[in-house]
Amino acid sequence: QGYTLQVGDGNYTADVVNPQLASFSLNLGGALLLTFTEPILLSSFNLSEITLLAARNSNFSQQLTNSFVLGSNVVSDLVTIQIDSLDMSPIKLNQEFATRTNNTFISLGPALTADVFDLPVIEISSATALEASTIIADTVRPTVLDTILDISSSIGQLELSFDEPIISSSFNTTAFV
Repeated sequence: QGYTLQVGDGNYTADVVNPQLASFSLNLGGALLLTFTEPILLSSFNLSEITLLAARNSNFSQQLTNSFVLGSNVVSDLVTIQIDSLDMSPIKLNQEFATRTNNTFISLGPALTADVFDLPVIEISSATALEASTIIADTVRPTVLDTILDISSSIGQLELSFDEPIISSSFNTTAFV
């Protein structure tokens, strides 16, 4: 068990305060910034305990299963998570999610991580999910990764693969040169 020093009296008092998630920001370019009330251990960080939601108790949620924590700090109260495209794509495909702070929430499982005295982060259920403090829009244009032209039929077909989801209704075929 950990101890903190009470300044002035020379006595140690056990740390009994569990860390909490104070706020979070979602960058739709692919990053999640978590701010905790005290330093937590990054070495034991379990990303599968994080779920992003469109609302409290939402039917739409996205668990982070392919993403990873950035940085080399062992202990920090600020955590940056690089969101993998496999985790980000379902978020971008749902136009009713992560467009404003009031449609972007987070829940945390009990095994997310702990502080330096091994006290676990306080769980946040989907019913009490924390609202985002900031949403940063995706400003990077999609890039064509691959093209396939099939002229074997009388109609012909061009297939384009992009590096991120696109809104098909916004696709302008007259813009080809």
